[in-house]
Amino acid sequence: MTGREAAKILLSGKDGVVSLNLFYTGKQVLGPTSLLTTNGDEHRRLRWLIAQPLSVDALRKHFAFVDGLAVQILGSWASRGRVLVLDEASQFMLKVIANMLVSLEPERPEQEEFRANFKAISSSFTSLPLKLHGTAFHRGLGGRNRMYAMLDAVIACRRAGEVCEDFLQTLLMKYTRGQQAGAASDPAEEEKLADAQLKDNILTLLVVGHDTTMAARPGSSSSSTRTPRCSPSSG
Repeated sequence: MTGREAAKILLSGKDGVVSLNLFYTGKQVLGPTSLLTTNGDEHRRLRWLIAQPLSVDALRKHFAFVDGLAVQILGSWASRGRVLVLDEASQFMLKVIANMLVSLEPERPEQEEFRANFKAISSSFTSLPLKLHGTAFHRGLGGRNRMYAMLDAVIACRRAGEVCEDFLQTLLMKYTRGQQAGAASDPAEEEKLADAQLKDNILTLLVVGHDTTMAARPGSSSSSTRTPRCSPSSG
């Protein structure tokens, strides 16, 4: 099953039953409340909550950012002798998804840490489940924990009054449990996302969004290309 097909089942399945047979390591890294590790009624509930901010209308406000970033990156290629296309595409998608999910700007100093954590996480999915220092699984768990610490800081800022137009903001406003006294006893609040579920599924969308887009990229016979050089015509 391709990334595109998996994403379609994940977010638009009708029966609410999903079993993607993740490796043990993938389940551990993504967390127990990820869309990729739940099924049945719980999966259907999570999918409904998370899919709401992913409608076409909600995503349309990000189109200008995506276009601008693409033009900026393509424009930078002219001054470089060699471009690793797949690496550039991967970095581009991470920047786009991070901006859509939590408004992480491409030039922010946290971008490098964000990318390093994502690389550690994605590299651990098919590793042996050995929690030994230096193993891919250990690095993946460390990357996950650092990513969650970053999300905790962002969530705290939002609850302190910072407002951004992104996926996280929509979930915090409409679909995440309140922090005020008595909220936990409200039946309506119980149907919303707890912070742990919010973080597990932001990470899941980051992984699924990146892998789906990379799987759908046009085929290429080479992972690198040289920027075109103009030479004076002879004669």
